[in-house]
Amino acid sequence: MWAVLVLVLACTVVSLQAGDAGKPASPQTGQLAQREQQAEQVQREHLVILHINDTHGQLEPHKVKGRSVGGIARVAGLVKQIRRKNPGRVLVVHAGDVFSGGDAVTNHYKGRANIDLMNRMDYDAMVLGNGEYYWGLENLRRRTSEAEFTILAGNIFEVRKDKPKAVGKSFVVKKVGPLRVGLMGLSLISPKHPGSRNLRTAKNLELARKWLGELEAKTDLIVLLSHLGLADDTMAAGMLSGVKLIVGGHTHTVLNNPVIVKRGSTKEKVYIVQAGKHYEYLGRIDLGFSREKDGGWKVTKVRCRLIPVSESIKVDGKIAKRLEEYHRQMKEVPTVKQMAPAGVSP
Repeated sequence: MWAVLVLVLACTVVSLQAGDAGKPASPQTGQLAQREQQAEQVQREHLVILHINDTHGQLEPHKVKGRSVGGIARVAGLVKQIRRKNPGRVLVVHAGDVFSGGDAVTNHYKGRANIDLMNRMDYDAMVLGNGEYYWGLENLRRRTSEAEFTILAGNIFEVRKDKPKAVGKSFVVKKVGPLRVGLMGLSLISPKHPGSRNLRTAKNLELARKWLGELEAKTDLIVLLSHLGLADDTMAAGMLSGVKLIVGGHTHTVLNNPVIVKRGSTKEKVYIVQAGKHYEYLGRIDLGFSREKDGGWKVTKVRCRLIPVSESIKVDGKIAKRLEEYHRQMKEVPTVKQMAPAGVSP
């Protein structure tokens, strides 16, 4: 009798468990599970863009209001630190005027040391500034041939007997993790300067729209590196559909917060940044992305800020040592005193 009772109870428990397993989940439970599943499926990415502009050959730290600021070795230390914390997700760019005038090393080597140090910092791209032409076209050709990063300035053309030739590339696509970042470059010249005598500027916006047509289908983000100045950058932001970010130079503007332009009827935000001059600031842009249903990436977050380059920042030892070598070589080799190029101006 007891055996029969135990068997009946066991069957009842099994039956109840089977019933529970087949019971449909409540609507609330089902929706929660669905949301959790969708959240897990959303792919997200992070990109950091570090930017500098208008360094004008000031490789060494200098004094501002009694404090030591700037210095390429300090900036290199910051870049190394940020790369270490964001492996494989950092682009480093320069918005022009690298070696016009500046300190003794810059003038002695006519920009060769500057490009070498940028190579060692693993820059990704720079747009030429008007000061890059001050030493003349032949020197510019040597410097650009030494660069291991992309030189942009597709709107500036050298006038020749045959077909005019652009002094820099129009754009480049950089792969950063799964993201495809298009970098375009617009430069300018100082028409009255002797070094710009054989140079001409194209119609900037017309040319940039052409580049955008080539880039939009094969990029997830388009950045304009500009050495046109803040006013022209603001105008370009409203007229160049597809550009999300403008990294500017020329006007030495310290933008602790980005200038935001809302473009057209869509009110799409375009962010304009600039980082002062003379390595006094390193600009940092953090961008968040999420994967779209069509496989592309959408920008979901933009944060822009400037990092002051102060004496508290640890220098990059290798860059500091290389700069010391240039100083030593300059003293050891007797040469005629090198002067800054004539007519140098920002």
